[in-house]
Amino acid sequence: MSRFHEFHSDKNGTIRCYRNFGRWSVVVQGYEASGNYLMSVWNSALRRVPKNASIKKILILDFGGGGNVNPLHRRFPKARVTAVEWDPVMVEIADQCRCYSSALRPRIIIDDATHALGEMTEKFDLIIFDAYIGNTMMSIRDSAFVTHLARVLEPDGYLLFNASDKPAALDLIKPLFSEHERWKYRFNHLGLFRHFGMGKAGDPLPEGYHSFHAVHEYLRRESLVDKKRQLMGEHGAYGLRWRHGPWWFEGYRADHEPKIQPFDHWRMVIWQPITRLDKPQGWYRSWIQMNARKTCFAEIAHPEKYWEAWSSHAQRHRRRWLKQEEFVGGDATLEEFVAAYRQCDKLRLLKEDFIKFLQRKAAAHGTRMRYLVARHHTTNEIRAGLAVLDIPEARQSVHIISFIQPDAEKRSVGFGLIDLWFKHGIDHHLRFLDFDLFWALGDPKGWKGYSNFKRQFGVRYICYPNPLIRFIPPHHG
Repeated sequence: MSRFHEFHSDKNGTIRCYRNFGRWSVVVQGYEASGNYLMSVWNSALRRVPKNASIKKILILDFGGGGNVNPLHRRFPKARVTAVEWDPVMVEIADQCRCYSSALRPRIIIDDATHALGEMTEKFDLIIFDAYIGNTMMSIRDSAFVTHLARVLEPDGYLLFNASDKPAALDLIKPLFSEHERWKYRFNHLGLFRHFGMGKAGDPLPEGYHSFHAVHEYLRRESLVDKKRQLMGEHGAYGLRWRHGPWWFEGYRADHEPKIQPFDHWRMVIWQPITRLDKPQGWYRSWIQMNARKTCFAEIAHPEKYWEAWSSHAQRHRRRWLKQEEFVGGDATLEEFVAAYRQCDKLRLLKEDFIKFLQRKAAAHGTRMRYLVARHHTTNEIRAGLAVLDIPEARQSVHIISFIQPDAEKRSVGFGLIDLWFKHGIDHHLRFLDFDLFWALGDPKGWKGYSNFKRQFGVRYICYPNPLIRFIPPHHG
């Protein structure tokens, strides 16, 4: 094809193609649909998606001249790309201009983006929105379009949205997505979105979810065993008061502002909001994080097929666990669990501390503690275990301690224990399984491995802002 060529389209009118510096620019109604500038836009935008993200399937809305295919494959070389384009002439142009090698040609769907999304059953790890006719954006005000976007994006996926010179369009995505980043690249406004609960502080929580740290019955049981801690607060913001040396402290973890009661001593009140990012009058933002930076939980939204929210890797190991016969899952007593835990080679320095922590939980919560284990089918020896605490008042079960021996680790037993936990939650009409701590920047590197294991079970993250503090003099509330 010559350096300049024109195509006629019933949908886009006259399309002009220019060859500049070895690359083709495709121009529709005076605006670039593919070319050097847009390639630089996408090269820059794709760097906002972590390179170690599990991007296996990519959806492009719309294809244009195919100029973003090469940047996508450079960033995620193993990904499979699907593109939606409503104008077959644009596909013909991309093929003739050789904007990509034949080996990289994506699967192309000729259809209107809204209709194509509505018909899709496949899910994608990364969705690129760039749907324009010239400078006119495809209408996204229809809530069905955004709903379809959310439906076809994998639970841990990313949505890259090019709003061109219309930054207000980014706000139309926010009702169903969490905005992780918004920026401007020369003339274009762009946004990076994810599902709620994928690591953004302030994301809303599912209706009915409450932090177990603020559940009255849970804290009452804790305070009855530990006489140094006193139950404080009121509905919506229960907490504990304790003494450390000459200092008194109160701690709350809830979005509801704690009601401060009069007391005879100076004390520091530590309020850890969950989704609130504001700072009410009288509170000061701590410059250090005194609590967990990040936790995660799974919701049992579909008990009949709970595993479908898991990663494909976790589902594969679950199937392997269900087929194997070397290990048998079941329950154990506290004494059996502790004896087996002591035999585990890991955490030698902290092992006794963890055991004491487990025993305190058992003393406080009794039969609400459950000890799920995997035993060798011939020796009956416990080779892996997961201790969880049921909090029926919040319809939650909380991960306390787990361990696994090397021989069991190679047989998908860790995944089997999580499967037992999900089944236990369903049998006891629980709704949330709280995996508790998840690694965040600044935490010990040793947490990373188990955190990566946890992320495979359809978890939702809570990223906590730094806590708010107040110093309260005697007798003041």
